[in-house]
Amino acid sequence: MIVDGNEGTFIEGKEAVAMTKAYQNDNPGKVKARLFGKNKINDLLEQEGCEGIRAYFAKASDGKNALVIVGVDASGNDILDLYLDRGNCCPNDCDTNSSPLVS
Repeated sequence: MIVDGNEGTFIEGKEAVAMTKAYQNDNPGKVKARLFGKNKINDLLEQEGCEGIRAYFAKASDGKNALVIVGVDASGNDILDLYLDRGNCCPNDCDTNSSPLVS
């Protein structure tokens, strides 16, 4: 696999809303989102040879769903120097005033 920094696809807002609502309907009371700051994301991206990030679905020691995010090099290999997790948790830290992604 070759990673060139253009991986992923932007989607329409209505598709994003449908996807998040479907997840939230199937998982009532569960974490809806995690917020990761720009500086932490930049720390991952600024690692030598980093061309993107990969988010692993995970389960934390408290049993809650989590994401573990790592940098990825041009060959698609994980860069295992920094591991990002424990972003601010929604529903405690959500944009409930304006975001259609939160139901």
